[in-house]
Amino acid sequence: MKFENFALSGFMGAGKTKVGKGLAEKLGGDFNDSDTYISDNGLTNGIAIGDFITTNGIDIFRKIETQAIQEILGVNPKVLALGGGAITIAQNVQMLREAHYGIIYLECNFDTLAERILKAEREGKNNRKPFNESDFRKLYESRQKIYKGTANFIIQNNIGTAQDAVNLILEAIK
Repeated sequence: MKFENFALSGFMGAGKTKVGKGLAEKLGGDFNDSDTYISDNGLTNGIAIGDFITTNGIDIFRKIETQAIQEILGVNPKVLALGGGAITIAQNVQMLREAHYGIIYLECNFDTLAERILKAEREGKNNRKPFNESDFRKLYESRQKIYKGTANFIIQNNIGTAQDAVNLILEAIK
């Protein structure tokens, strides 16, 4: 099946935003990021997503995230970067399928993700709770089957640049 629009899924640190921006540019269309949309539109009342989840719980955040995805799909961006757990909600997958989005899983091994997350923390760019290897590994492992099972395309993004990943995607979606 040929797709016109694409959603990027994967664990935090997989490069969904950076790769998504590059892919949208190459495809000549708009880019949107569900986490950025949530923050920019005040859906967490100005609270950082990680703090919002800590205070209000993941279930409330997932409902907000689903609302955001529905709103974003209404403007039909060429490329949508999903939050790391968005794809774990069946309603989100259904909305993407109904909107005829191809789902691209940016797959990275755990060590690469851990390195990227720790780097983001050192640079003050992490809006989530502090990195805990044991917790993150459990979460990472629990999502692998879902990421792979919902993907139309699986792209390795362990090494190379975001542009390298974009090129792999462009080759895969031909």
